[in-house]
Amino acid sequence: MIRLALRAVLLSPAAAFAATSPLVGTWMKDGAVYSEVRADGTGRVHGQTVRWKADAKTLSIFYPTGAVEIMTWKIAGKTLTVTMGGQ
Repeated sequence: MIRLALRAVLLSPAAAFAATSPLVGTWMKDGAVYSEVRADGTGRVHGQTVRWKADAKTLSIFYPTGAVEIMTWKIAGKTLTVTMGGQ
């Protein structure tokens, strides 16, 4: 199991299907940008352009290579915690 705690530095106002998602924004890890989640279902992770979708518990990241990362997520305050590979 891998657990990451990321901090929000910007929450974007959004349009489209993800407009109300608390995931939309730019997330930091150790003082550097880790990921950007846009309201249109696109974003960047590790410098790569990705597509994403989420429900109340699960976040799926789709890479251009065809790889998919599926993780659980929760937000407490301005901290996003994602858990990959376990419970």
